[in-house]
Amino acid sequence: IFSNDHLTDAGYDELIAGYLREYVTDRPYEIVHQEKGVIPMTDHPFPQREGRILHIGTAGGHTKPSTGYTFWRLQGFLQRMVADLAASGDPLPRSLLSKRHLLYDSILLNVLLRGNLPSERIFTDMFRKNPPARVLRFLNEET
Repeated sequence: IFSNDHLTDAGYDELIAGYLREYVTDRPYEIVHQEKGVIPMTDHPFPQREGRILHIGTAGGHTKPSTGYTFWRLQGFLQRMVADLAASGDPLPRSLLSKRHLLYDSILLNVLLRGNLPSERIFTDMFRKNPPARVLRFLNEET
């Protein structure tokens, strides 16, 4: 759910149960583990370094602003970090972010924030009008 307004735990449980009933199964099921949290969707620059401490993950700005995805992006950062450490002794890669993809993220975040188009329509159309491999390459900043 893309929203600045958060639901109660019961509200999210109701939405998940409805989704499972409609799209997965109407048979009984058991939820064995739950997670909750808020994924920051922001293009705010996070400090990557404080003295000798390097921040990684969300704290280091490795979460993709427009999607909240961190894992894939972090893998590329860590590979570049190791290569830079071996080559120069400085583990902080110089070319972490693509300016073009940062621009795309900022545009999409602006559209979502202003409500120009519903987020459901944006993401549904993105997958409906493009092959999944192309969408994933785009989301992973490999286009």
